[in-house]
Amino acid sequence: MDWINTDDRLPENGEKVLGFSEGEIFVCRYEADDVDNEGFFDHGHAIFTPEYWMKLPSFPKRKP
Repeated sequence: MDWINTDDRLPENGEKVLGFSEGEIFVCRYEADDVDNEGFFDHGHAIFTPEYWMKLPSFPKRKP
């Protein structure tokens, strides 16, 4: 997985991703407006604008 510049592409509406901003990484959700497709990244009641984002890795598999 590689980091994606927010100027190049944005996540799907409602998708949880990793966001990178000012040297920190956050788990956040991208929320887009259906009317004008403007969106924001929500990090637990805080809105921020990351420079890059990345899909979350898959969950680990449990041993039976």
